Order: sequence, then C-alpha cells, then structure tokens
Amino acid sequence: MTSITSQERADCAVTALAKATGRSYEICHKALADSGRKRNQKTYSYMVERAIKKLGFKCRYRSPKSVSMLTVGNHCPVGVPAIVFCTGHFVAWDGQQIVDGDSANRRKRVKAIFDIIGR
Repeated sequence: MTSITSQERADCAVTALAKATGRSYEICHKALADSGRKRNQKTYSYMVERAIKKLGFKCRYRSPKSVSMLTVGNHCPVGVPAIVFCTGHFVAWDGQQIVDGDSANRRKRVKAIFDIIGR
C-alpha cells in the first residue's frame, strides 16, 4: 500500500480507474482530485468521466436498463476496459471480468458504464 491508499476512504472510484486504465493509483487519485473529487468523500459519475479524459482516454457513457452486477458481463464488450457504477460503488471491468474484491455488490443495479475507448 502506498501512503495515499492507507489513509484514503471511499476510494472505490480511484481504484476502479487505476485498474481499468492501467495507470497508478496516485495518478488516478490526482486526476479525480483535479476533476472535483474531495479526499475521503464520495465520487460522482461526472468526475469519473472527466478524470478518464484528463488521463488522455476517450470514454463512452452508457446507462443500461435492468442490469445487475451479476449480468453486467453480458453488456460489456470483451477486450474493452470499463468503469461500472452500481448503486453507491464503482468497479472496474478489465475486458474479461469485473475486478472487485467485494462480492456483496453482485446484486446491485448497474447505473452507468464508462467504456474506455483508448487514446
């Protein structure tokens, strides 16, 4: 753990951004801070979209209907990383599967998917 991660709470968006883009936690933390995220506070979807663009990636926003974390894989293209926002939580899609240590989120409803298209 870095010094930032050991002191940070409510950082699921930072972790998801780092996993989906392949950038370091520190770089993603700064990109989200520059996009309006306050330390140890929740992150909003518009902040994630701004941070993706600040990191030099293009992003496609989707708002799927009737999708849960259990079925999100059916709605994400294979090989295309994404950040998935479910009720109160952000996770990363690495192009093959959801990357998240908290399996309790599996039944939550997906509110938005940010496909990371590339540079």
